[in-house]
Amino acid sequence: MSARHRHAPGKRRFAPTGSSLLASALLLLGLLVTGLAGPWSPFALDRVDLALAQGDVTGAVSGCDRVARLGLLPRLRARALYRSALLRTTELQQHERAVGDLKLLLRSRGADPALRERAKLLLAEILAGPVAQPSRAARHYQRLAHAAVSAEEAAGYWLTAARAWEQAGDAQRASLCYAFVATNNGARAPEGWLALGRIRLGQGQLAPAYDHYSRALQQAGSPEERRLARLGLALALDAMGRVDQALAELDEAGQDDQPLHITRERVRRRAEGQGTP
Repeated sequence: MSARHRHAPGKRRFAPTGSSLLASALLLLGLLVTGLAGPWSPFALDRVDLALAQGDVTGAVSGCDRVARLGLLPRLRARALYRSALLRTTELQQHERAVGDLKLLLRSRGADPALRERAKLLLAEILAGPVAQPSRAARHYQRLAHAAVSAEEAAGYWLTAARAWEQAGDAQRASLCYAFVATNNGARAPEGWLALGRIRLGQGQLAPAYDHYSRALQQAGSPEERRLARLGLALALDAMGRVDQALAELDEAGQDDQPLHITRERVRRRAEGQGTP
């Protein structure tokens, strides 16, 4: 045998056969299908949508949980946590577990800025509502206000934080939030002054209440804001004993309003000495 036809001892050459090629192709296909079907797949959340379309909320939440634990992409895990929290609180009333999902999302590095802000807002809404922890909700709303990209957006968060503080019984912190909105002279400043007037009036601080309602009237941008400011002024003036001025403010506020009508009649009776406040 010539040298060019001899092979080195212990080595054999194999040509791929049709069956081995088919087996390799099937193996690769199986691996591909397994990868696409697993929670680590980039398409894993599409199966969550499919479960929801079939009315299987529990299955959708379980799918989100698997993706959150096993997903290879941090961004995908973050999206899964947000979807899980949203479904838990809106569909399954599992509010505490939704809070846990959102806290985990906010500690992760996978969420993009927009998703992170949505998660913060959802967390604050759950704490303010179903979980009934308004002070925690207020703090989250304040963080959102500090991070807001526009003055209008920030004012909305400050006002919501203030209402949460009021719900928690903390008028001082609520007043600080309302004052932040009022003193920034934005489009929503009258809302801040009106709220401050209401709080001061409720506390019996009549002079500050009158001042706040006066500022609300000066900056009012709508008929409703002007009506509420004049009603507040009338209540403050009435409490001060300045009944004629209170009636004048009520007359300026308008006629076609039941609360105004009731207040006007009560103040008028006081002016005529026919009733008690």
